[in-house]
Amino acid sequence: MKKFIDDEKNRILNNFIAYTILDNYGKIIDISNAYCNLTKFHKNEILDNRFIYFDNPQIQVKLQKDETFTGELEIFQKFGDKIYTYTIISPMFDDRRNKIGYMCIYKDIDDQKKLEELAVKDALTNLYNRRYFNKKLEAEIQYAKKMRKKLAFLMLDVDFFKKYNDSYGHQKGDDVLVNIAESMQETFMKKSDFIFRLGGEEFGILYRVRDKEEAIQQAEKLRIHIENKKIEHAQHFLKIVTVSIGLLVVDFDKEIVDSNGFYSMADTALYQAKENGRNQVVLYANATEDDDDLEFF
Repeated sequence: MKKFIDDEKNRILNNFIAYTILDNYGKIIDISNAYCNLTKFHKNEILDNRFIYFDNPQIQVKLQKDETFTGELEIFQKFGDKIYTYTIISPMFDDRRNKIGYMCIYKDIDDQKKLEELAVKDALTNLYNRRYFNKKLEAEIQYAKKMRKKLAFLMLDVDFFKKYNDSYGHQKGDDVLVNIAESMQETFMKKSDFIFRLGGEEFGILYRVRDKEEAIQQAEKLRIHIENKKIEHAQHFLKIVTVSIGLLVVDFDKEIVDSNGFYSMADTALYQAKENGRNQVVLYANATEDDDDLEFF
């Protein structure tokens, strides 16, 4: 009877629980059928491969202390797709408390994550939307305050965008917005860079920086990157699509600025960039001084 129960438990685990078992060095030594169904791989395509997240610093911090890691991971399926899983990685020990490997258990949360992403993503550009910006700005400010770090906020507006739409039509206008979004993603690629479509032709980027010079350099790099694409714009004096950028850099070791201040100061700098001739970066130089304290590039 005990053997029957053990066999039934193993069958249920194998067929209904997605798991992999690793040795002490991260090599996959066993896999459940449920994991194969989840990833579309055959067992012989996975066995003896190294678990790709084994050297992840967050995971290693836990495993080196013989603690259990829990968190969201993206795992690869056979044909290149990735799915979100809630993953538990626990050390395994023999009767003498010698570590003999790790068990990884995966719960498919891909549908849930995709629904969450739809709630915070702009449908046209696939950038984060204004709703998520409001939430993320507060979180980044709190982080910068706690760590006494510098935080930059860039606001970008497409120059003469209404004239572009009037001349080329809204479909072409949408194509320009998608192109701008791609340029932003090509320029700001750190995990700590957060890119938003704030509305219409207005975009924003929150990014952590070492100093003001780094923030300016990144903003100017983006401006030039968009200019160099030379997207035709007959109603622009340069005959190509360009952007104006307002930039704010706050040093939370010296200054305190709330979310309303972040937005209004960057917006002031953006307004000045457009008033001063467009296709340029204007830095709101010091968040503790008057609106006149602007630097042009």
